[in-house]
Parts: sequence; C-alpha cells; structure tokens
Amino acid sequence: MPDPELTPEQSFALIDELDTAAKLTQHGMDALHELDAANDFHHLPMQLLSQGFERLLKVTYAMALRERSGAMPTVASLKRDYGHDLTKINDALIEVVTSNEEYAARPAVRDDLDFLSADRDLRRVLKLLSSFGTWSRYYNLGVLLDPSSAAAKNDPALAWQAIERESLQRMPEGLERLGQPSELTDLFQEIYEEISKTLDRFTRAISRMWTLGPLGPEGQRHMGLIKEFLFLRDEELGRPR
Repeated sequence: MPDPELTPEQSFALIDELDTAAKLTQHGMDALHELDAANDFHHLPMQLLSQGFERLLKVTYAMALRERSGAMPTVASLKRDYGHDLTKINDALIEVVTSNEEYAARPAVRDDLDFLSADRDLRRVLKLLSSFGTWSRYYNLGVLLDPSSAAAKNDPALAWQAIERESLQRMPEGLERLGQPSELTDLFQEIYEEISKTLDRFTRAISRMWTLGPLGPEGQRHMGLIKEFLFLRDEELGRPR
C-alpha cells in the first residue's frame, strides 16, 4: 500500500511539478510546430522538451512506484539511477506500471506500452533529448573552449537533422520535393507534424497513467493538470493546438 496521505507540502509540490512538466512540454511542442524551412532554431524545442519530458517521466515514475511498493524514490536514487536519461526512466516506468495487471490488461494500454517500449522513432528522439539534457546542449560552447575535444557526432543540430532526414525519406517523393522551392513550406510542415505525432502519442500514453489506475487515487486527483494531452484524439496527434 502507498505511504500515508501526502503532506500539504508534498501535495503542493506535486501540483507544481506536474504543472511545470505539462507547460514545458506544451511550449516545447509549440516551438516544434514553429520550425519551418526558414526557422531552424531546433535548440528551443529540444531545450523545452528535454526538461518537460524528464519532469513528466520522473514525477509519473515516483507516483507509480509509490502506488506499487508504498514509497517514492529518493532524490539521490533518481539522480544515481537515471540522471537525464529519458530512455532509462521511460523503461523503468513501463516496468512499474506493467506490474498492475488490471491496468496492463486494457487493450488501449497494451498499445501504449508497446509504443513506449518499441517505437523506433520515439526511442531516437528520447535518446537525442537525453544527450541534450545531459551535456550536448553546450556543444558549441565546448567547440569554442576546446575544439580538439569536440566530435561532430555529439552535435545536437546534426542529430536533429538526422531525425528530420529519416522522416523525409519515408515520405512519397520527399527527396524530389526537397529540391523544389515551392514545396519546401509544405514539406517541412509535414516533417514536423510527423515528429510531433510521435511525441504527442508519447505524452498521451504517459498522461493516461494518471487516470487509468497505476498511480492510484492520488494520480487521478491531479489528472486535470495534463488534460491537454490526456484527451488527445488520434486525429489530433501531431497538429498544433
């Protein structure tokens, strides 16, 4: 059974943390939708999403672990075991919520968990945001201060462009359209909508954990803070809001 009721101080902290996670994530998605052929400032959505996703995953994991084992993780254990690694905390969260058999048996939940654990596009973005949150956000500063230590493979801009390129290559006639100036606006919009669709589905899957059981009554009391993601319909995924 979970710990006794959260103290007022803990309850306010939970509200603030979940609200911050939701707002950072939403602003990150807004910044992602503002990218186009003329605006390639990838740093802003990466900065916002790396923080928003990390906060959302960690607060969800803490509440899920509390519901399963009766206690939340310590600050030290979160830092030691996961750091800024979004893939690792995502997988730990999957393991915890899957132990709730009633939750995991729902068809929609099985689809969510399969997506969280195996979607290749999602895993690539989480890996990129993990490295960005850990150290690569300072890549250019590192090049300035110590060029000999910098490796192009650690450049977050190049990593982001690789994700764009992979999305482009899956589009019918994508490469041909890339060479046509009149197509660029629509083409980049389609690229960012595809990336956004993956990230919206990720955020919705995590948000559903707050209402479908594995976080217990405490989670359900606070699901209104993430309603923007929780109630997304399939046809709304990837679209600006």
